[in-house]
Amino acid sequence: MTDATPPRIFKLRVEEGSEWTLPLDDEDIGLFAGFDGTRRAATWSPVPMYLLRANEGRPLRPADLPWLGRHVLVLRDTAIAVVGPLLADHGELLPLACADANLVVFNATRVIDALDEERSDVLRLGPAQILDIRRAAFRGELLTGSAVFKIPQMLFGPLYFTSTMVERIRATGLHSGVTFREVGARPGATNPGGR
Repeated sequence: MTDATPPRIFKLRVEEGSEWTLPLDDEDIGLFAGFDGTRRAATWSPVPMYLLRANEGRPLRPADLPWLGRHVLVLRDTAIAVVGPLLADHGELLPLACADANLVVFNATRVIDALDEERSDVLRLGPAQILDIRRAAFRGELLTGSAVFKIPQMLFGPLYFTSTMVERIRATGLHSGVTFREVGARPGATNPGGR
């Protein structure tokens, strides 16, 4: 990849009408928000979770990748053996404690300073801190061999996926619960191959 052909990069988005997973204790949500690229397997204790199966009285569809947030990816038992190996070189799968399903959460351990801040549309708090990235551009030459990553400017922000990884996950057929939105795409634009 070169700057002449920047990679297509995606981030997670919730699939409307699909179930979510949430911690039993609201305080535990901070554990996931704190995933900053650091390996945690050696000290990890499974977080008690539940599946949110209805919203305002309407049932939600079962999801292979139940939504928790744009910063983490949760895999249900249907996806662990199929999608899990695709993610193995880019982080670790940490067990969750859920009475309704076997769940793991993916903790991305690759942090790559590939954001091209000059070509991106960012919202800043002062000169150094980025609050939000409205449109992201990446330096492709820094992403060779990395298919799932975080950026140091927003360690607690979204997971980023290359188009290659998105295609591999979609090819499994086990991606219900999340969709992938191209970060350079206009809001509301349709993603090729998306659902």
